Order: sequence, then structure tokens, then C-alpha cells
Amino acid sequence: IRANYHQDPSTLHVGCEAPRAYFIPYHSEEAALKGERTESAYYRDMCGEWDFKYFSSIQNIYDFRGKKFTTEGFDKIDVPRCWQTYTERDYDKPQYTNFNYPFPVDPPHVPDDIPCGLYVRDFEFTREEILDKDLYINFEGVDSCFYMWINDDIALYSQAAHTTTEMRINDYLLPGKNRFKVLVLKWGACSYLEDQDKWRMSGIFRDVYVLVREKKHIVDYSVKAEPD
Repeated sequence: IRANYHQDPSTLHVGCEAPRAYFIPYHSEEAALKGERTESAYYRDMCGEWDFKYFSSIQNIYDFRGKKFTTEGFDKIDVPRCWQTYTERDYDKPQYTNFNYPFPVDPPHVPDDIPCGLYVRDFEFTREEILDKDLYINFEGVDSCFYMWINDDIALYSQAAHTTTEMRINDYLLPGKNRFKVLVLKWGACSYLEDQDKWRMSGIFRDVYVLVREKKHIVDYSVKAEPD
């Protein structure tokens, strides 16, 4: 995976599952009818408090991989939440525009100085889960594009901010603690198509979770109706 996909409008997803119908599997019919996805035995919530470092430009990012990396001096950020809503912090500010691009227009090129945020958090997985299950991480919304590393291996890239990004992560996991790092960019090549009448907000703004699936499971479904 290259680290410059955000400059390429022809690349929407790298390392991700194909788009599918949204659904949450449940461990029983009763749980499914109740419809509380956080109570599903197959749903693992990854929302909450993450370590966070804001960079005013992607050019200011240092090498955050390797054993010497530490989150000392990082802030805490809630997921889901846009970093511009922390108005008391010295981050980027909320911006509203309804017809002008808020960056230099030179499609498909994006600026060199792209504000970005690095999210870091550790999660535990068992050997049995890694070997016997299929584990899929789901990002329901990240604006505008992002890269993800698991245990310092780059795993995915996605630049479809308002759609779900899903990836099978078994091959990147180790039994015990696993470190997830998500670098979110404010602008990308996708920003030309996603320009609209809205507040400019950035970050992991929708839920993040892992689905723990059996090796044999329903991946997708469709409903076809014929008019009479």
C-alpha cells in the first residue's frame, strides 16, 4: 500500500472488502428482533476515547512506527467526534462554505499542506478469535480519507467519507494487545467530488466496531422486487 493514495482520484479503497448490504449478525432470533446492535455477541465496540495528535500539515508528521513511538504528549479524543468541535483546543476550526472550494482548486491535485489527525488505541484479541473466526473492522464514516496501520503494518486506505469501510483484519493481528493507528486527512482527491453545502468537519465522525463472524457466514444479500 502506498502512502500517497489521497492524491489519486481513481483509488477509492485499498485492502478493503467489497461494498455490501448493511446488517449486523446476532446470536439469537430474540436479540435480532430487539435490534440493539451493541448487544450482539458478534459486535465489538471500538468507540470511546482514543489517543490523538493533531498536525496542521501532513508535512509535519514524523515516523510514528516502531518501538520508539510513544503517545506521550498526545491528547484524548472521543470517537465518534470531529476534531473541529474541540473549539477550546488549538486545532483546526469549523468552516462553512456553500459554493467555493476551501482549498486551492487544481483538480485532481490537493494541497501539500493538508491538516490531519493521528488516532491511536490498543485492543485485545485472543488466539482463538484470530484463528477460528473472521474479524472485520468497520468504519461507518471518516472525513475525508484515512490510512490505517495495525501493529505498524499499513493495512488499508479509504476515501469515501460517508460510506462504510470494512476490512478483514485477521492477518494483521497477534494474540493479546494490538495497536491500531489511523491517520485521517482533511483533504484528498475525493474532496473535489464531496464538495457540497455543508460544515467542513474532519475525523472519525461515525461508529467504529469489529464484527466477529464464523468462518462460514453470510456476506451479502439482496432483495429483488418485480412490479405486477
